Amino acid sequence: RDVERSRGLGDVYKRQEWMQKQLLGEIKYKLSVTDLPLGTIANELEFSSLAHFSRFCKRCLGCSPKELRQQIKGG
Repeated sequence: RDVERSRGLGDVYKRQEWMQKQLLGEIKYKLSVTDLPLGTIANELEFSSLAHFSRFCKRCLGCSPKELRQQIKGG
């Protein structure tokens, strides 16, 4: 039974990891090919606030969305 449970949790973690990678790809795409305001991108990606979006980017990508956009666009 414990093996079944751990397998189930493993699947959940894999799914969450996959979803996070997809989301990060979408964030990078939107920051690189659009000039949409960061708040608009946060809303489109269903973050509860711009602050939450910024924290997520800093935690997962190591920089704020604004900094990431500048890096991507060579500024």
